[in-house]
Amino acid sequence: MKFGILLIAPNVSGDYTRDFAELLEQAIAADELGYDSVWVTEHHSAFGVVGSPAVLLAAIAMKTTRVRLGSMAAILPYHRPIHIAESYALVDVLSGGRLELGVGRGNLASELALHGVDPDTSKATFWESLETVRGLWGDGPQPEGLATFPQPLQSPIPIWVAANSLESAELAAGHGLRIATSPSGGDLADYTRNMLAMRAMLEGRGHEPVRMEFPLSTFDTYIAPTRAQARSDFLEPAFRMHQLMSAAGRRPPIAATPAAFADRADALGTRLVTGPAEAVSFLRELDSVPGLGHFVAATAQGGLSHELVLSSMTLFAEEVMRVIRAD
Repeated sequence: MKFGILLIAPNVSGDYTRDFAELLEQAIAADELGYDSVWVTEHHSAFGVVGSPAVLLAAIAMKTTRVRLGSMAAILPYHRPIHIAESYALVDVLSGGRLELGVGRGNLASELALHGVDPDTSKATFWESLETVRGLWGDGPQPEGLATFPQPLQSPIPIWVAANSLESAELAAGHGLRIATSPSGGDLADYTRNMLAMRAMLEGRGHEPVRMEFPLSTFDTYIAPTRAQARSDFLEPAFRMHQLMSAAGRRPPIAATPAAFADRADALGTRLVTGPAEAVSFLRELDSVPGLGHFVAATAQGGLSHELVLSSMTLFAEEVMRVIRAD
């Protein structure tokens, strides 16, 4: 099992200089603590202010030496394929060949509207764009008369498709691509069944899930010395993140108070907000059923203080990752 962190960068403090300096420090800490990957989301709203993950990943590349650097996800319908190919190839070169390209279609109504993207037609645009990017990188037919510079160091670049439905996972597998998942709406039992169905599909197509690091699973994660402290620390930031996401998605919040939101999240079982021992048990149990190829912790959320983010990352590395890897 591999481990990563996810950086979302919501607009909570309004101090962009401080916020991005802290994100860089968190990425450096991930490198030093032994995490395998750092992922940066693309968003264009108060929910997330990184409109170009490639820029932030390039900055992180200059401050780290080992950790893999990924987008999760670059929203292909928002950009010309040539721009994606050139920007992320540059990240691969600057990082010495550490790029992981995660791609998606976009799912927040305000951001889709901002870029003039119709969600009903974005699927075709997404796959056409991805085919062009892969061709420009030499991983498929090269578009006639087109060439981009620089070319990435890796060949091929690991590409992850954000896929929470079996249909999307089947399309990704059909293109020989990796699958990135997260719990989306249902409870942990729903997520487990979905992962088992995807695993069976992959094996039926002759793929080896372990070699594909399947599933890459992103969970809201915060570790404190005790479960009670973890819940208390994460209560307001998690609810604030939900409010920002609801506003960006132009839909009403599903809970009216931080406590109600936390109770609902706990009932669903699809977040890891607890103490180290309970986190180890959670990951072992999840790995025993659908398996876990790459666990990505989304900790830096909703204005949670930088000190608490680093504390959670350190506890997770020293008392959770170390135990799971020893297994």
